[in-house]
Amino acid sequence: MVKLMDHLNLNHLRVFEAVHRTRSMTKAASELHLTQSGISQHIKALEDSLNLTLFDRHKQKIIPTSVANTLFEKCTDGFNELERTLWYLTESHKQLMGRVKIGLPVEFGNNIVLPLVSDFIKSHPKVRVDITFGLANEMHEPLLDGLIDFAYVDGFSVNSNFTSEKVFDDIYELCATKDYLKDKGKFANTLDFYQTLDYVDYLDGEPVMRMWLNHHVKEAKSDKYDLNVRFTSQNTPSIYHMIQCGLGAGVLPRHLLDKLDKGGKNVERLPGNGTLLVSPISCTYLASRTQSRPAEMLMKFINEKLKSKKDKEKARNAKS
Repeated sequence: MVKLMDHLNLNHLRVFEAVHRTRSMTKAASELHLTQSGISQHIKALEDSLNLTLFDRHKQKIIPTSVANTLFEKCTDGFNELERTLWYLTESHKQLMGRVKIGLPVEFGNNIVLPLVSDFIKSHPKVRVDITFGLANEMHEPLLDGLIDFAYVDGFSVNSNFTSEKVFDDIYELCATKDYLKDKGKFANTLDFYQTLDYVDYLDGEPVMRMWLNHHVKEAKSDKYDLNVRFTSQNTPSIYHMIQCGLGAGVLPRHLLDKLDKGGKNVERLPGNGTLLVSPISCTYLASRTQSRPAEMLMKFINEKLKSKKDKEKARNAKS
């Protein structure tokens, strides 16, 4: 299909709108700082491009035709909408206004990031935030396509195509109820001891559990061992629920354990070798993409708050 717009000089439409509105070539020329002959040339060129008569000339008056009236109505609507958009865009750089789209992992997003987003929105009532939840690898295409402005992903999954800034440490802990553990004998940080336990995990192949064991137990680094997995679910609270029910042991992020099991009343956290398993959380974005001011400000706000939480957690770990 042939696009007429491809063959039009848009300046012709601006001149046409002024002539129709003022009903005068002279007034239009004065308003647009053009000569009267220049105005006439624009109108003649537009009529030739459209193969339409837009104005009838009667003595020294110009009379719009019916097609000119229709074109004027649409031009007015289009120019007004464009004017509103241009004002909106320029004003958004003076005050925070607009939409920001963020990608988040479910549990970290709900428990850690969303309260920060809420604080920001309350302070900036003209900012709207849209959230997309998903795994790290599910954020790559939306980031590239501009469907999200920035995302938070765990450090094990950062893609080299993006710019990433480490902002938080997600700590993974192995836990089980005290009643469940008391039947397993004295704790020992050995593969033999851990193989006496039952487990709940997120996926087949229990990758999170094996990651924890590989970090804490030298013998586990080969991955050539069996674990008795009784339950799998990608829903983290359901993992905690099954642990609390005494089904077995499982690995959970510390921030979730701190929320669901305040004071360690329901589950016991196994120490492993005494060093924490840390997964860095990174803020990831496409550096070549121009961010809106609201997106820049929200990203800066969240990152600073997360880094502050990270420093407090680091101080907490140093004391314990």
